[in-house]
Formats: sequence, structure tokens, C-alpha cells
Amino acid sequence: MAGKVKWVTDIEKSVLINNFEKRGWIQVAENEDWNFYCFQVSSCLNSIIIQIANQ
Repeated sequence: MAGKVKWVTDIEKSVLINNFEKRGWIQVAENEDWNFYCFQVSSCLNSIIIQIANQ
């Protein structure tokens, strides 16, 4: 991989965050470019419901 992995999460689990940091991955904000997003299922479902409602 040419650059570092950029990641976002909405889960506050130290095991995830520590693992990403040990790998040298870079945490970015949700509205920035990212390569990996670790999220709660409820967050995903809410996003889909909002998108469907706006159609």
C-alpha cells in the first residue's frame, strides 16, 4: 500500500483503537477521506433509513 490507512470509528473500544494505532494507521474525521470505517450496526441502519426516506 502506497500510503497509511486512514480510519474512522463510532465505537469507543480501546482494543480497536490500540490495534489501529499499533499498525500506524491514521485516525481521521468522518467527513474526511478514509479507507476503513468501523461502525455500530445501528449507525449503518440509521444512515440507510435516512437515505431511503430522502428518495
